[in-house]
Amino acid sequence: METNNEIVRQIIVVEEKCKTFTYHRNPSFSDVNDRFTINELIEAHSLLSDIVTRISPENSIYQSNAISILKNPIMNDKQRLFTDIIALFGFLQALKTAYSEGLHGSIKELIHINLFNDLLDASEYLLQEGWKDAAAVMIGGLLEDHLIKLSQKNNIQLSKDEKFQKKSSQLNDELAKSNVYSKGDHKSINAWLDIRNNAAHGKHSEYTKEQVELMLLGIRDFISRKPA
Repeated sequence: METNNEIVRQIIVVEEKCKTFTYHRNPSFSDVNDRFTINELIEAHSLLSDIVTRISPENSIYQSNAISILKNPIMNDKQRLFTDIIALFGFLQALKTAYSEGLHGSIKELIHINLFNDLLDASEYLLQEGWKDAAAVMIGGLLEDHLIKLSQKNNIQLSKDEKFQKKSSQLNDELAKSNVYSKGDHKSINAWLDIRNNAAHGKHSEYTKEQVELMLLGIRDFISRKPA
C-alpha cells in the first residue's frame, strides 16, 4: 500500500505536467485553440483523470465528482477538455491537502466539515476566474454527494435494485416527501441539479455565471442548515 508521502509525490509530478493549463484561464475560451493542441489537452486530461480516480477514497466526494466529469467525455472538443482539466486540477489540489495533512483516514467524517468547504471555496475561485462551467460541475457534484449522505442518514434507499442507483432528482423527491427539508428547498435543488446537468453535458449557454454564483450561495446555506 502506498504511503501518504508517496501519493503526494505522485500528485506533485502530475501538477508540474499540467500546471501550464491553469495559467491561461480566459472566460471566453478565445485563446484555447491557439495555445494548446488537442493532443496536449488529451494528455493532461488523461493524467489528471487517472490520478484523481486512482487515489480518491472510495465513495468520497472526490470520486463522485471525478465520475460525474468523466461520465460523458468529449475528447474532440478543446473547450470541454479544458473545462474538465480545470475542474480535475481543483480536485487534485484538494486531494493533495487531504493526504499532506493526513486527513484521508477520516475523510468520510471530515468531508462535510472542512474538505467540503474547501471544495466550495475552490468552486468560488473558479467562478472568480471566469470558469462558470467547471464551477457548476464541481458545485453540482458536491450537492449530489450531500443528497446521498442525507438519504443514508434518513434511511432512504439509494438504489431501486442492485443494478440501478436512483438519480439525484429522485433522492431529492423522496427527501422532501419525508419532510427532511421544505418544498422550497426541493424546488431550489431541482434548479441546481438542472444547472449541473447542463454544465456536465456541454450546454453552457443554458445558464449564466450569475446563476452559478447564486447556486453556490444557496448550496452553502442548504448544507449548513441540513448537515449530513
